Amino acid sequence: MRWINFLHFYQPPGINEDTIKEVVKNSYSFIIKILEENKKAKIIVNINASLLEYLDKFGYNNLIEKIRKIALAGRIELMMSAAYHPILALIPIEESIRQIKISQKANEKFFPQIKIKGFFFPEMVYNKKVAVYLKKIGIKWIILDELAYNGKFNKIDYTKKYIDKNSGLQIIFRSRKYSENYPPKIILGLLKSKKELDQIIISGTDAELYGDRHIDYTGDFYYAVRNKRIKLLTGSEFLMSLKEKKIISPKIVSWDGSEKSLKERQALFLWNNPKNKIHKRLWELTNFALKIIKQNKKDKNYKWARKRLDMGISSCTYWWASGDNVSLWNNLAWHPDLIISGSNNLIRSIRSLSSIPLSQKLKAEKIFLQINKLVWEKHWKNHYQQDKKI
Repeated sequence: MRWINFLHFYQPPGINEDTIKEVVKNSYSFIIKILEENKKAKIIVNINASLLEYLDKFGYNNLIEKIRKIALAGRIELMMSAAYHPILALIPIEESIRQIKISQKANEKFFPQIKIKGFFFPEMVYNKKVAVYLKKIGIKWIILDELAYNGKFNKIDYTKKYIDKNSGLQIIFRSRKYSENYPPKIILGLLKSKKELDQIIISGTDAELYGDRHIDYTGDFYYAVRNKRIKLLTGSEFLMSLKEKKIISPKIVSWDGSEKSLKERQALFLWNNPKNKIHKRLWELTNFALKIIKQNKKDKNYKWARKRLDMGISSCTYWWASGDNVSLWNNLAWHPDLIISGSNNLIRSIRSLSSIPLSQKLKAEKIFLQINKLVWEKHWKNHYQQDKKI
C-alpha cells in the first residue's frame, strides 16, 4: 500500500495566542513528534504564511525549526499556498499574485534552502489564471479534490499522472473516502481486513484533525507510519513513479463540495451564495475595500491598511457566514465572531486611510453596520431560546 498524506496547517487571521497554544500542543507537536520518532514517516505539509507569522510571534520557533530539519531530510514536502487563505477564484488575479508573493517571502525566511514544488489552492478551489502564474514561477504540481476531475466521485485512476490542460501543472487528486474520517484509522482498518491490494491512498485533511479535533487514543497515526506494509511517499515522489499521462481541465469545486453543488452551479456557495444576505453585504464591503485600497497606494497609512485587507479576505470571513452543515465532522458553518472579525479587518482597512473623502468612509461604515445587524439578528433568532415560564 502506498500512502500519500497531505496536511493543511492553518488558523484564521486574528486568532488569539491561547488558541495557537492549544493547537500547537494538541496537534502540531503531536504530528512532528511522530515524524521525529519514525524515520520512514513522510507527509506533505502546507503552512500558511499567516500561521507562520503567529508561530514566530508567539515563540514557537523551535517547532518551525523541527519542521525545517525534517523537510531538509526529505520527509516533509512543503507546499506553498496563498498567505491569508482567500478563495483565489473569488478575488482579482493581482490579489492572488500578491498573496502568493507574501507566501514566497515567508518560505524564504522560515525554510531557506528548501525548493517548494507544490501548491495548495485554499479549500482546493482551482483557478485557471493562478495555475498559469504558478507554472511561470516554477511550481510543478497542485493538489485538488477528486471531484475536480469530472464532477463525480470514485473516477480517478491513481496509476495515471494527470496534467492540467490550462497550465501544464501536474495534479494529485485526494481521495474523498480516505479523507472524510481519520485517515490513519481507515488505513489500519484496510490492513486488518486484508483489502489493501496494492492500493494507492491519497488523503488530505486539516492538520488540526490530528490530535486536536480527533484525539488519537489508540495511536493509529503512530502504528500506521510504522507499518511495514505501508510505503509513505511525498507528492513529488508519487508523481515521479507514474508513467502514463492524461490531460484534463479541472472543475472549480472545493474539498467540501458535492456532485449536487456542481450540477446546480453552486460550487462556491459556501463563500458567495447569492441568496445569502450576509454574503451579499460582505462582498459589497470587500469589493469596495479592494477598489479604495488600490486607488490610494500613496496614502501614508497604506501599508497598514493593505495588511488589514489581506487578512479580511480570508475565506473564513465568508465561510462562517454560510450557515451550512459541512466539513469532516458535519459542523455548522456559523460563527458570528469570526464573521465580524473578518469584516472588522475590511472596515479598518478603509478607516485607516487618511486621504479618502468622508463620503467613502461613511459608505463603508453603512455596509459594515448592515453586516453586523444581519449577523446578530440571524444568530439570536436561530440560536437563542428563551427560558419557558412555569
